[in-house]
Amino acid sequence: MYTSAYARSTVYGHGQSEGGAFTIRVRRRNTGPVYGGIRVRCRPLGEAGMVTSGLLEALNDGSIRLFEAPRASSGHHIHRQLCDSLRPSIFHCKLFFTASNMLRTDLEANRITIQEHLRLFKMLFRYKTRRTIPLPVELLSEIFALCIPPPNVVCEHYDFSIDPHLIRSNLRLVCRTWNDVILFTPQVWSTIYLHHCIPVSITQVERLLSLSCHLPLTVVLSPLSQNDWPDSYWMVLIALILENHLRLQTFATLRWDEFIYRTLPDHANLECPLLETFACGSNDSLLQAKVCPMIAPKLSTLRLFRVDGLGSFSNDTFMHLKHLQVNGGYGGSVCIRILRCCRLLEELSWRSTNNIPIPQILLPIPLERLRKVSILFGDDDISRDILGCIVAPDLEEIKSPPSPQDHLWLTKLLSTDITGCNLRSLSITETPLSASFVTLLSAHPNMSTLFIQSCTQLDEFLKELTNTEQRVFCPALSILQLESCAFDLKVFFAFWASRGPKSRNPIATIKVMTPSMTNEHKEALLHHMKYADSKLAQVLKFIRSCGCVFVTVYIATIVVISVLDIPARGIVIMIMTFCALGFIALSALILGGLAVIRRMTSS
Repeated sequence: MYTSAYARSTVYGHGQSEGGAFTIRVRRRNTGPVYGGIRVRCRPLGEAGMVTSGLLEALNDGSIRLFEAPRASSGHHIHRQLCDSLRPSIFHCKLFFTASNMLRTDLEANRITIQEHLRLFKMLFRYKTRRTIPLPVELLSEIFALCIPPPNVVCEHYDFSIDPHLIRSNLRLVCRTWNDVILFTPQVWSTIYLHHCIPVSITQVERLLSLSCHLPLTVVLSPLSQNDWPDSYWMVLIALILENHLRLQTFATLRWDEFIYRTLPDHANLECPLLETFACGSNDSLLQAKVCPMIAPKLSTLRLFRVDGLGSFSNDTFMHLKHLQVNGGYGGSVCIRILRCCRLLEELSWRSTNNIPIPQILLPIPLERLRKVSILFGDDDISRDILGCIVAPDLEEIKSPPSPQDHLWLTKLLSTDITGCNLRSLSITETPLSASFVTLLSAHPNMSTLFIQSCTQLDEFLKELTNTEQRVFCPALSILQLESCAFDLKVFFAFWASRGPKSRNPIATIKVMTPSMTNEHKEALLHHMKYADSKLAQVLKFIRSCGCVFVTVYIATIVVISVLDIPARGIVIMIMTFCALGFIALSALILGGLAVIRRMTSS
């Protein structure tokens, strides 16, 4: 600190010496020691004492230069030099304060996060002594009821891999709460599966019937004569179940063995007011046995497999039937009577009947609500004659039989006078196709799915489709699947150009499933894909059905091409070709099977 000897005002300065903090006051009066023409009075601060002589010598030697200055500017000049000397310290202090504020903000955010985690931890593990998170008993009961899957008794081969008895046992072993909830949930016990491989005693069945209270029952039986369980066991078991016939909602026996018939006469004319699904099967030696007659006014699904004597059912049994699956072994006259009673039938699956004479003159069979027909004929002509009389104006899906002799029958069924114009899905198997068939399909403008399998004359069919105006042939067609069909690839690509992505009515999905694909097909495929519009073609699949190793390439997440049995180097070349064709991006590559991955890594 310095000032002029002529300064009238008092100037204070602070500093740090070896002895501690000090303050220097320069006054106008001529009192105190004089250094460099300035009288300096030192006032000690705290225990530091007076300014040491070393500091005063420094002032006198010029470490802090003293000079004479005008009176008006001497104070301003001292203030400026003091600020210059303190500016680095102030800058470092500001940096320290900024860093401290940032650190404080981060610590505060971390503290809030830790508090939130601690709150969630306490909430989730509030009941830390329990092994499971407690849920309301009502919710647990609904969840346990959903753990028992409903039986699919319509399929021919029932899957017994999911055992409800095992599911119930495992759930009860979790904890005492679950055990108590399951015991008081009747929905869990209302489904009874009895398989010849699953040991279930009569006492256990009685307990199942007791725990299910008065809920509707679902019973699935699969007894076999050639097993360790005697026939007497099954007779007692079936008699026990039939005693609850008023509660039966689903009843299925996948094998209708002889001991069942010895049990049923004692329960003839059963009243089953809740029965909705009934399915039964039979041994080949019991084709002449009769099904036990039952009264089931709510029966909606019926599946019968090689069981004669269907006339035991009354006509009222079929009044509410919606799904009927017939797998052979019936007389023609009985089938006609059944179909005439099924006024509400929506789905029909038919497999050929026995060659029993039927009336020569058949009247039309009106099935106004029929939506789906699946047909598989044998060598007889009775089924064709019977189904040829069906009138279904709202039919939406047809699966035809694999027989070349059924072309005339299929032609009759596709007539708009019989099926109307609402047909949406058609599956053709082993049926000769011709140009006239295109005209027949053109009468169904709402058809969206066409499946052709093992059909001949496909080239003529595709040529006729190519030459036909797009507004005439199935403008709503979006899925075309060809499986095991011989065709000329050039004819197919000409058809694809007419109904491809750039056409007025493009086909969104084309699936070609062939037993083999030559190099010529692959090169033509790559050449054709150069002109495919990836923005409009949603899915384009070429798949081979024989062989488990396949490669699927997704291009621009829209166009899909599946090619089988391509060498590893060919896969890389194909991918590079796809990228060079100008597609947006190669979004994914899926290699099916370890053999393909092994081939690529070894190449």
